[in-house]
Amino acid sequence: MDVKVAVSTAKEQVKELFSADNVSNVTLEEINFAESDEVWEITVGITRPSAIPRNNSLAALVTPEFERAYKVVRIRDSDQRILSVTNRVAQAA
Repeated sequence: MDVKVAVSTAKEQVKELFSADNVSNVTLEEINFAESDEVWEITVGITRPSAIPRNNSLAALVTPEFERAYKVVRIRDSDQRILSVTNRVAQAA
């Protein structure tokens, strides 16, 4: 599988799986091909509404309206099968 196909597949899978969460700004973050397993590991970033309640004016001031999340999509190279979609915790800068 070509790297562009792997990235496109990963992004489309994340959009579809998390569509109920109103995700936006779906971006490529990292690409890794594990040659030993012949598996693509594509990290995709998404923006979605914050899970923290903004139920009062103080919370609305200090709680972001949106949050960034990162998903690692593992795709088998030979048949383009999605093996897993997991969370990746962003590292501090």
